[in-house]
Amino acid sequence: MPVNTGTRSAIGIAGVLVAAMAWTVWSQVGSATPSTPTNLIDSLEAAERRPAAAVFDVGPVTINGESIRAVATPAASRISWELRLPDRARLEIAVALKPEAWTVAGDGVLFRVGIAEGRTHEDLVTRVVNPYGRPEDRRWIPISVDLGGHSGFKWSLFYHPLLILWRIVLNTSAANPASAEHLGDMPLWGEPKLLGNGRSF
Repeated sequence: MPVNTGTRSAIGIAGVLVAAMAWTVWSQVGSATPSTPTNLIDSLEAAERRPAAAVFDVGPVTINGESIRAVATPAASRISWELRLPDRARLEIAVALKPEAWTVAGDGVLFRVGIAEGRTHEDLVTRVVNPYGRPEDRRWIPISVDLGGHSGFKWSLFYHPLLILWRIVLNTSAANPASAEHLGDMPLWGEPKLLGNGRSF
């Protein structure tokens, strides 16, 4: 049965669209090979830090025999890195309070890990660490944050997370702002590492 010119044209256009979509998927998803982890501490100087005049000390901190390179921040603080995320991104980090804070009366520190873009911000993980009131918090507490919804190729005409310049945001604040006991609020962010597969742009 002969195929008319209009049908041939439609088939040709469909083929071009399929090829274009396949190329887009291949080019944006990249290899499934795990990429080299990005240690965010290495780029701390380029990060936005609040309070701007505060000291953010970096160095190894040993807790229960486990030594981790960490950032010691003020009790109320924010660190924000601006970057593009690799495919299937996730953030691995540990949180703790300095050992000298463990026996100081208080309600602990609220740690928040978030992601932002433009004027939007989303808290992804929140964790109160209170070694004074909870002895089980006297350790490095590992946190794994899935950033898959903000990375990789998406079947969307409008949402392309690989091309977005995201901000990874680490916040600390008093777990109980109304409390007068804040001398033991000594937060630590341990080895924040960004991992993923394939490429970032």
